[in-house]
Formats: sequence, structure tokens, C-alpha cells
Amino acid sequence: MSQQREYIDDTQATFLKKLSTILPPHMERLYRDFPLTLVHNDYYPKNLMKNNERITVIDWASANLSPHLGDLYCFIRAAEDYPINSADLIHAYYEQTADSVPDDIEWQINMGGICWTIHALRQLFDYEVEAIPIAREWIPELVSDIYSLADNL
Repeated sequence: MSQQREYIDDTQATFLKKLSTILPPHMERLYRDFPLTLVHNDYYPKNLMKNNERITVIDWASANLSPHLGDLYCFIRAAEDYPINSADLIHAYYEQTADSVPDDIEWQINMGGICWTIHALRQLFDYEVEAIPIAREWIPELVSDIYSLADNL
């Protein structure tokens, strides 16, 4: 975290250090209890293209295998900018996966959000803050998002 220290304040650094003690049991549960799936890691409307009557997902550069619901988290966040109720998205997801998803869908979404946000911060620290100077301004909000998500675990 030392190279990222210049981008975060003391309060954020303290929280992230605390997170490193809170998160491991949740990550263990996630990887123990849920199957690996293909995660896009940037599942926003900007990466969905309508082709005739089909929707095609583009920009798979950050994809990986993981058991978290980061893509659902991203889609729920994007729904805030559209007349789409996030509860409807969660309900639609749950209907499609009811045989394999336990009732703690909120925990899964929170974990997906934490995993996605940590991934986004890593991208910012490794590549974007140098290439896109305004990206530094995104860091406090992302850390705040992790804080809120962790508070709901």
C-alpha cells in the first residue's frame, strides 16, 4: 500500500488496514461456498451493445474467474442513472439462479461490490492515475463505497 499512500488520506488508510482484518473470513466463505464464474469486471451499459434483437457484451479486458457478484453490483449501480429499480434487477437475477443462490443475496452483492471496487482501485493505482490525472479524484469515493459495503456485511 505504500505506493498508493500518496492518493489516500490517513482515515482511508486506517480503514483499509482494518478491512484487511475484516475481509479474509468473508473471502474464505465466498470461495468456499460459491462456484467460480466468468466475471466481466466492467459490466455497465456502456459495455452492452444491441445487435438486432440480441445484447452483446463488449470490452472483456478485465474479465476473470471469480465467485463474486461484482457484475450484478455494477449493473445495480448503473441502474441508479436510469429509470430501473435495483430491486427489480436483484429479483430478476434471483429468479434465474434460485437453485444455486442462498437467501443471502445482499451479502453476495456487497461482497461483489467490495471485490469489484478493490479491483477498480488496483487499476487506478497501477495505470490510470498517471495516465488520467482526474482519476485521482475517484479514489475517495471508491474507498467510501468499500466502507459502506463492508459496514453491511
